[in-house]
Order: sequence, then structure tokens, then C-alpha cells
Amino acid sequence: MKIVMLDRMGTDFTLEKKAFRDAGATFLVTYFRDADDLRSIVRDADVLMFNDANISADVISALEKCKMIIRYGIGYDNVDLEAAGKKGIYVCNAPSYGTYDVAEHTMALLLSVCKHIPLADKCARTGQWNADRVGKVRRLCGKTLGLVGFGRIAQKVAARARAFEMDLLVYDPYVNADAATALGAQCVDFPTLLEQSDYVTLHSPLNEETHHMMGMLQFKLMKKDAVLINTGRGGLVNEKELTFALLSGEIAGAALDVFEEEPLPPTSKLRDMENVVLTPHVAWNSFEGTDDLHAEVTDNVLRVLRGEAPINVVNHKFLGSKF
Repeated sequence: MKIVMLDRMGTDFTLEKKAFRDAGATFLVTYFRDADDLRSIVRDADVLMFNDANISADVISALEKCKMIIRYGIGYDNVDLEAAGKKGIYVCNAPSYGTYDVAEHTMALLLSVCKHIPLADKCARTGQWNADRVGKVRRLCGKTLGLVGFGRIAQKVAARARAFEMDLLVYDPYVNADAATALGAQCVDFPTLLEQSDYVTLHSPLNEETHHMMGMLQFKLMKKDAVLINTGRGGLVNEKELTFALLSGEIAGAALDVFEEEPLPPTSKLRDMENVVLTPHVAWNSFEGTDDLHAEVTDNVLRVLRGEAPINVVNHKFLGSKF
């Protein structure tokens, strides 16, 4: 069997190379230049592994014998799930690897923006030993954190927020309310969460239903001193409307690790705002998380090589009788 990894980052695949060699499979790590190049590379792959490539219907149509497409990561909005399902190809992700890391980064962003850490650091480095310049900050104790989406990461954020004695609200139409209650959170509808939360953090997947779920209508529902945190997917937020909401004082601040366009364009006004904390899509990037990611993806591919059904399949509804 032939396994193709589409890599544009020069990643070390030592674990995969040994595991697939021991399983008797060929493992090809390759760089692609454009869509035509991509179709040529993947044509005879039995398993296709990728990170940031766009696995479109056109690319999938070129696959002659593929059994599985698997992403090194959680989001799968860059794969045509229906096209893969119609060809009987499993599409899988790796939902567990960065759970702790993204939850911790979410809390780090929350603390950074509410305690004005970047500005305070800048003042200390430039000799501006002036509390007025940094501004008064707010304590987290007694404040309300609204979690939009309540999967693995959000649940770990909730546990950490409870340690800061925060009140928790959850909006997730697909979650059992008991799961929220067990972590001391209350399930509410989306408008209620926006109206009552001091901090809103996004953890939903990106799809047609959630694209631009945060826009001006939603910002107007939020408190004037509320803050938005996004470690989910950039497309959840309409950045133009977020920028306007921040400039107009509709909300007080934002902390973002993901963006609609990455890297964040030099013209983005978000870059210049002192009430905004930015990180370059690195919430997942820990030593432990990277090791976990490689192990999680490799183990799932090995299942397919053994003739077993994979886990973490995300295109169930398009697979028909196969699933």
C-alpha cells in the first residue's frame, strides 16, 4: 500500500516512517506546488495524509484507489467531505492531540487580554513605569465565561476557568446539558450567552452553519466591556465587523489565535490595537501536543492498513452503507 503525506513544513516523520515500514507500506513525504501537481502526486495513494492542503472535489476525483484521507489536526473544512464519501473514502481528523494545549492557550489569551499583559510588558521594557498607562484591569473571579461549542477543548477550558472561580455559560445545540452541568456550567441559547458573558470564547467547528457566527449583530448583544477569544477557526468571526466593533467600542477587546486569512494581512487594523492580543495560530504547538498528534494519526492509519475501520471519521453521512 502507498501512503502519501502532503507536507510543506519540513516536518520530521520518524515515527510514521518506522511504523509504516514495519507494516510493509510505502510512505512518501512530498511537497506540492499547485492543484495540478497535487492531483498527479495523490493519484495512486491508498492513504492520503495532509495538513494545510485543499483536498477539493477535483483532487478527490483524481484518487484511483484511496481508502482514507486524514488530517494532521482537528478542523476539516479544507476537505470536500461529500465528494470523498461518494467515492467511499473515509475522511478522518485528529481531535484529541492538542486538547490540553489549546485549552491552556485559551486561558493564556484570556489572562493576557484582561490583565493587559502585552501592554504592561511594553511599558516595562520602555521605562514607562506608570500604572495609568497600563490601565486598570479586571479580576476573573466572579465573572462569566461563555463557551460557544462544548467539545473536548471547551470542556477543559471550563475546568480551568472554574479554578479561577468564574461562572460558566455554554451554547452548543449538539451537547447534552448533563455534560455542561457536570462541569458546573449552564446551557443557554446563543443570544443569552452573548448578553450575559463577560468573556466569550469560541470552540465550534467551521461549517456553513457556523461561518461568521460572530458578526455585528452578535457584538451588539454583548456587553460593552466584554472580550472575545477565538482559538477555534478564523472563519467563525467576521473580522471586518469585529474590527468595527472594537474601534466603535461595541466590545472592549479580543484575543485571537486564528484568522480568516493567515498570515494576518499587514493592512489589518487588528495589528495596531492595544486592546487586542494576537498569536499566529500556535495554540496547538507544544512538544507534547506534537508527539500526540503524530501518534494519533499514525495509529489510525495503521488500523486501515490492517483492514480495520478507522476512528474519528467525520464524513459519516456521505459514506452510505459503508459506515
